[in-house]
Amino acid sequence: MLVSVFVVCLSLYLTEASNLTKSFSDINSPSYFANKVLNSLILLETDISQQCKFQMSYYVDTLLSSPKSFWALQMFDSGAKLPSGIFTGNLVDLGFFEQCINTYNNATVEIIFGKYCIGVIPFTSVLDATKLPHFQIPRSVLPRIEAGLQIATCLPSGCLAHEIEKIYEKLDVPLEFDESLCQTKANKTKLSNGDIAMVSFLAIIFSVILSSTAYDIVITYLRKKPFTPVFLAFSVLTNGKKLIETINKSNQISSIHGIRVLTIMWIILGHKYTIGALLPVRNYLHFLEFIREPANMFVFNSFVSVDTFFLLGGIVVVYTFMGAMKNGIKFNIFSYYIHRYLRLTPLIAVVIGIYATILKHLGSGPIWPGMIHSHLVNACQQHWYWALLYVQNFVLVGDEIVTNTWYLSVDFQLFLISPVLLLSLKKWPRITLIVIGILTILSSIAAFLTSWFLEISLNMFTKFDIDRFSNYKKYFYYPAWIRCSPWLIGIIVGYVIFEIKQRQKKIVVNKIIVLVLWMASLATLYLCVFEGYDLIMLKNDKLINAFHMALVRPSWAIALSWIIFACTIGYGGPVNWFLSLPIFQVISRLTYSIYLTHYAVLFVVAAQLTTPAVFSNFQM
Repeated sequence: MLVSVFVVCLSLYLTEASNLTKSFSDINSPSYFANKVLNSLILLETDISQQCKFQMSYYVDTLLSSPKSFWALQMFDSGAKLPSGIFTGNLVDLGFFEQCINTYNNATVEIIFGKYCIGVIPFTSVLDATKLPHFQIPRSVLPRIEAGLQIATCLPSGCLAHEIEKIYEKLDVPLEFDESLCQTKANKTKLSNGDIAMVSFLAIIFSVILSSTAYDIVITYLRKKPFTPVFLAFSVLTNGKKLIETINKSNQISSIHGIRVLTIMWIILGHKYTIGALLPVRNYLHFLEFIREPANMFVFNSFVSVDTFFLLGGIVVVYTFMGAMKNGIKFNIFSYYIHRYLRLTPLIAVVIGIYATILKHLGSGPIWPGMIHSHLVNACQQHWYWALLYVQNFVLVGDEIVTNTWYLSVDFQLFLISPVLLLSLKKWPRITLIVIGILTILSSIAAFLTSWFLEISLNMFTKFDIDRFSNYKKYFYYPAWIRCSPWLIGIIVGYVIFEIKQRQKKIVVNKIIVLVLWMASLATLYLCVFEGYDLIMLKNDKLINAFHMALVRPSWAIALSWIIFACTIGYGGPVNWFLSLPIFQVISRLTYSIYLTHYAVLFVVAAQLTTPAVFSNFQM
């Protein structure tokens, strides 16, 4: 249906836009473009600045001269034309970014640089909505339909975006521009005081690491003991040995290392596709087909991977606490919270600092300002403190700082309430386990009611309903009381595993029961990921969707819990062997760093795109 709507909209758009098409074909000629601009400048005598008028006049005069100057032809050539392949979803022509910003002329009093801007021709500017009486199209049925054609221009740097807009309006091309999306070589962002401070901070850290490593090498060579262990705290050698060291103790849950690594890989894959969907692509129709292919539900439903982290978080919290209590360590709630905060916050503070300062200097490209500034830099500059307080999932929905760190806020909030459950488990285990079970059910009921009343469903993603998606994030995806069911299940599983290990007795389970539980677990995991395809294809059945949205997270957590439990008590077989591989133990120690940094890496690589991409599994 979406593909049909897309094609119909484009057909009507191009039918209504015959004058627009003619205007583009006319201005593809340098001489015609120059003459039209000259006429426009006369009509816009009082509407544009003298600087813009002077530079544009000089530019078009040069285009009309014979022989034509290379810089003027270069500037004209850098601008985009009407894109081909519109019926496959190619709604973007990015022109030639590098050539545009490297164009300049110093023959005049002031140097004229090329100014690269991306303009939009909204479909609404040429498409009469009354032409679609038989279609109920949401205003955001497709982001690129709502935006329209995106066309790059290259004009003299003396003109501001609103002036370029007026010039093109006189050319019968209704382009809309935003100054923040325009770029020149001359106004490239310079280092601010904040940028210099961050670079200095990173330089100091690097110097400390270098000095500590050099000291480590020297005392190792001289076979001497360090003057103080503090001097080795930042040594690459000492920390590297700890990083690659593998521990095989009977009291550890070794399978969670492999699960943690596979989960972070799945999260990165999902984010790569998510970011890919933001890019200009030549075959956007293929994206519409992609999300309706059953096999691609592995990517589309990758959001359940975060529930794995919540499950593991619950297991680790209770297992660590019970181990400390067994060893006679007195519980101090103040140090409990401070230790957690200091363990998480320094790295996220550095990442936010890099986002807010030097990240914008790490690349360039046609879509760089729109991708990097809009999605990463601006929020970090304005709201960085909310992330350090771990409350951004409540106050910054839609304007998140380091988008994927919402998980850390929820995880920290759950950690804050954990002492109540942990101390209760220590004193009244049976009653507390029942209470935790009830809380898990209440969380699922909250998810059901939220999904029901807000009509949250998987097929809202294929309809690109921005309003419903915003409600989904604000009221369903981010709140801790909705996300807590896997974490609570992890508390139960971690406690049970700890008690079993303390008894040091082999658990004997009937092989048939083990087989049935393994089959049920794998089937549940499969359904949690791929069952969503049927819900996407169905009409918006509120009851079915509400049950799915309420049960998918606890079902995923319970199924995964059996795998962890089976691997722990000796019924994991080859699965336990694989998940317990030493390499996973090493990489597992890096998952927090990978989680915090991978998003920026993916964005920086994607934002340097200079031509529309091809959306496919191999390209992503």
